[in-house]
Amino acid sequence: MTTTNPTNRKRLARALADASGIGYQKALSIVVEASAEGLLPGRLDEDGRHLALEALLSRNPAKPLRTKNAAHYPKAEPRAAREAGRQNEGQ
Repeated sequence: MTTTNPTNRKRLARALADASGIGYQKALSIVVEASAEGLLPGRLDEDGRHLALEALLSRNPAKPLRTKNAAHYPKAEPRAAREAGRQNEGQ
């Protein structure tokens, strides 16, 4: 079954772009191709998008990055805090 709802495909593409570090347009083309090939779940609700994202990431691995939307990705320490920590180490 192909997913035809453009909003769901856009949401999935944004999540893929955030998680993989690729551009949104490239992510959208990957999602559209996967949809055309029938590789995405029939429903792209929240659970379906999560399953689809995992499948797309395993199929198209890139450098994984943390995303704005995924709480399970570790958060990077802000640059200012890292620099302040380095300055405190030197004292």
